[in-house]
Amino acid sequence: MHKFIFFYISFFFIIFSLYSCNTNKEKKEQHNNDIYTFKKQGIKSFLLDSVTAPHSTCIQYLENFFLAEKQADFLATLNMNDNSIIFYDYEIGSMKSKIKFFKEGEQGVGSIFGFSIINQDSILIHRYHGMQLYLVNSKAQVLKSYKLSSDNFPFSVFPASTSNPINKIHNYVYMNSDGKLDPNNAKVDLKGIVACIDINTGKIVPKLYYPEIYKIGIWTPEFLTSYHTPPLFKEQVVFSFPIIDSIYVTDYNDYVGKYYAGSKFQNSPIKPLSTQLGSGLPPYEQREKYRLSQLYYGAIYYDEFQKYYYRFCFLPISESDYVSGVPLKSKEQKVSIIILDSSFNKVGEVDLEAYKYNPYMVFINKNGLHIALKANGNEDNLIFEIFKVVKK
Repeated sequence: MHKFIFFYISFFFIIFSLYSCNTNKEKKEQHNNDIYTFKKQGIKSFLLDSVTAPHSTCIQYLENFFLAEKQADFLATLNMNDNSIIFYDYEIGSMKSKIKFFKEGEQGVGSIFGFSIINQDSILIHRYHGMQLYLVNSKAQVLKSYKLSSDNFPFSVFPASTSNPINKIHNYVYMNSDGKLDPNNAKVDLKGIVACIDINTGKIVPKLYYPEIYKIGIWTPEFLTSYHTPPLFKEQVVFSFPIIDSIYVTDYNDYVGKYYAGSKFQNSPIKPLSTQLGSGLPPYEQREKYRLSQLYYGAIYYDEFQKYYYRFCFLPISESDYVSGVPLKSKEQKVSIIILDSSFNKVGEVDLEAYKYNPYMVFINKNGLHIALKANGNEDNLIFEIFKVVKK
């Protein structure tokens, strides 16, 4: 009996070792396939008005969009200062139109946290603190409202943003949520990371689930945020989870594909804050130090013009930089962008110049990948640098 147990354990160990070796070998081969990089194409500048800051949590590029009796390419941005959506003519680089929303009253929508423009008479806007989704038109008139909570959906929907867009497929709207990963509860439920809203009935139901790795411990709230693309081929969506080196393809019913998309800088799995489920979250400063000391993954975007995916990766801050107290070095992580081809093969990884860009303001058009520059005192213009993928 003991010999059998020893044989079984040895056999399992050998199989596990072979699997780990093969997995590591595959990852190493992916990193060696580093044949593409970015080449700067120039800059794109947009002139701001006096009430608009040079940063926004939610932007959307609109190609051949009809607005104010003109069909053109526009960049729509959320201006939280005056609760509006601003439309910039892409070619001219100046404001063409603005939709300003009431916070209170019959047409009140509260404070807007995100939006998704379907056409000029169908705009979805997210009222995060009121847990509401509104369908409005270009005159800021409320056409319909939806509650983002119910007995069937006792979760919190994440604020809609550039990296977490509101997705509409046929008669359903999809928004990411936090499921039931409660650090105060040892019994973790991974379900419910997407809210599915029927736009005809208003019924909301949970969809999808966190991958199993989330069960091993307690994670900082930022690591519970999942990022996704707009609907792509066959109405499928690609998900990026902060703590996982792979990306997931889904049709919102289940995951239909998983592909390695990790960084060359990741040498080991990302560790949780604690493995003691039910112990609750530690103080903010401890959580923040933990987050900044980790490598983790952010948004993923698809470039339909060059046929590449871009996955953002945040690199860890060293202990010496963290304790230095220098504002940038101690609080802001450097960023790399992982380049994947249309079949999800990793073909490159590019380090962005440190402390220069805002990695949360990104859009893509035929001219390339646009990444916003930090304002650095310039409050008059919103400026993007433009990149295209080229062979090294």
